[in-house]
Amino acid sequence: METEIRVRRIELLIENGNEMEEYVKNLSEINEMRDKNGLPALFTCAKEERYDPERGITYSVLAVYKLGIGAHPTRPVLVQEVVPVDKNGNVLQEAHQIKKASAVFHSAAIEKYQRVRGMKLKAQHMNAHAGKFNFVTGDSA
Repeated sequence: METEIRVRRIELLIENGNEMEEYVKNLSEINEMRDKNGLPALFTCAKEERYDPERGITYSVLAVYKLGIGAHPTRPVLVQEVVPVDKNGNVLQEAHQIKKASAVFHSAAIEKYQRVRGMKLKAQHMNAHAGKFNFVTGDSA
């Protein structure tokens, strides 16, 4: 039996620049509570890049994977993409993405690599860089 999993896109308002780290900490706390109760970890996450062809920009998202879905019980499945936005709803880019905005690194090979890498993440130890984003806001650009 095949189950279709839809990835939810969530926009997170960035005001202080550390909102993504706080989001990861909250997911980590859920895993810690489950661990204390003898249950396996539920979430793992990683920072990944996406390309928007309409706007021609590359930006980072926090990709949230849920464990225990599908045929193999420990296989992480992408369930959520947390997109950083400013108060006007514009997607925020990191400093290095603005510098290379003219170059597009988007191919099937990269997507395949991200899927394979995602399957090797360990939820008990969240990716150390998952919540670290280096945003350039309108004030500092």
